[in-house]
Parts: sequence; C-alpha cells; structure tokens
Amino acid sequence: MDLLNLLNQADTWLLMKLQSMHTPWLDACMKWATLRWTWIPLYIVVLGLLVKKFGKSSWKSIAMIALAVILSDITASWVFKPMVKRLRPSHEPALESKVRILDGYKGGTYGFFSSHASTSSALATCIILLWNAHWCSWGMALWAFLVSMSRIYLGVHYPGDVLAGWLCGIVLGYVLFKATYKDSLPHSFA
Repeated sequence: MDLLNLLNQADTWLLMKLQSMHTPWLDACMKWATLRWTWIPLYIVVLGLLVKKFGKSSWKSIAMIALAVILSDITASWVFKPMVKRLRPSHEPALESKVRILDGYKGGTYGFFSSHASTSSALATCIILLWNAHWCSWGMALWAFLVSMSRIYLGVHYPGDVLAGWLCGIVLGYVLFKATYKDSLPHSFA
C-alpha cells in the first residue's frame, strides 16, 4: 500500500469518527458556524478596532488582511481544488451512504483543500499577529477552529483538507504580516 492510499484511509477513518459525534444542537451550531455571513458582526468589530487603534494608517492592516484572505481563497478554490480534484466526502461514491449530509448541503465537487479553513486561519493569523494579546489569540484561534470543524461535521471536507487549509492560511497570513511590517511593527492591541 502506498503512502497516499494510507493517508486517504486514515483521513476517511477520522472523518467518520468525527461525523459520528452528532447531536441536534450541534447540527444547528455547525450549520450556523459554516455560513460566511454569520461572521459579519465579527468582521465589523475587527474593522472598527483596527480603525480605532491605527486611525488613518489602519488601511495598511486592513489591506494586508484582505489580501491574505483573498490569496488563501484563490489558492484553495482556483489552484488546488481544480488541480488535485479530490472529491469531497459528500461526493465520494464509496461514502454516499455513510457521510451525514445536513439539509442536502454537499458543497462543490472538489474539496482539497478547504477554503473555509484557509481563509479563516489567514484572517486569524493576521489578527493574532496584529493584536499580540492572549485573549485575542485564543478567541481568533477558536473561531478559525469552529469554522473549519463545521466543514468536517457537515461532511464536505476530510480532516486533511482542513489541515492543509490551515497550513496555507497560516503561512500566507504570516508572510503577508512580515512583508507589510518588515521593520516597523504596529502597536499591539495588548
């Protein structure tokens, strides 16, 4: 058995284990967490705090965050998904009868890697580096984790899709932060 096959089997096994931990209240929570529009209040608060802290120079941080999110989405959705062509669990014929699908939501055809995981981790990484505060770091990390785990719970991504998305988002967020603030880091929110 080759390594790729072994990784795919482990990914499928973990997906099925995580999907088996469902309850009605968690169904509702995960459907809510996966919607991008759910998080608009959070984005507005982040934007407001950036403007309040940095004033006229906040455009630099806002542009960096926007670029990190856009690049992570493009990398996942326009580069990797069409290149790798790994079916989502919800579209995998061998898993059709095993994967729990809520309200008929199956996502697009391909799932490697998760755009939700990459964009949320890119945003969280940028904010964590800007804020430099423990409360914020934990809050943003938990938010990105919840968004990403909702994708596994809903059966539209394998855990490996989410891990790869996290890696992409964290790397892009970090690189863009370092490129934006080479020598002059902004004052933290701490």
